[in-house]
Amino acid sequence: MKITDALLGEHAIFYSMFDHLEKNMGSIDSISELKSMISMVAAPLVGHAGLENNELFVALDPFLAGQGPLEVMRGEHDEIENTIGAMPDIDDLDQLKTEVTKIVRVARDHFRKEENVLFPMANSTIPEKLESLGQTWAASRGVSLGS
Repeated sequence: MKITDALLGEHAIFYSMFDHLEKNMGSIDSISELKSMISMVAAPLVGHAGLENNELFVALDPFLAGQGPLEVMRGEHDEIENTIGAMPDIDDLDQLKTEVTKIVRVARDHFRKEENVLFPMANSTIPEKLESLGQTWAASRGVSLGS
């Protein structure tokens, strides 16, 4: 399995999580409840970004280093991670909801860029590396891809 296919599958799961957050956020009236809900998304989202940064982007660096797509992707990862990192210190429910909405918006937009630009670029630039990176993805997720 190519890493780009695996990451697309993760995007599908995140989209469902984002939909759930958006659907239910309006009825949440406690900071602890919202923080609990977002924690179910935050840790996997940071892990997903880390895998992209450390595996796929590193493989693309020799071909795209310093060019727009990778720098934009890394910057958006940083924005998402910094927003998530600041959440424990937020003690106002409305502000927390605003930050959660920001993460969802930025992540959805980020995923679309990956799906429409970066992953096709990877498929054409480093096709021979995508399978081995898929094995790395599987090992990091504890998934057996079989033989």
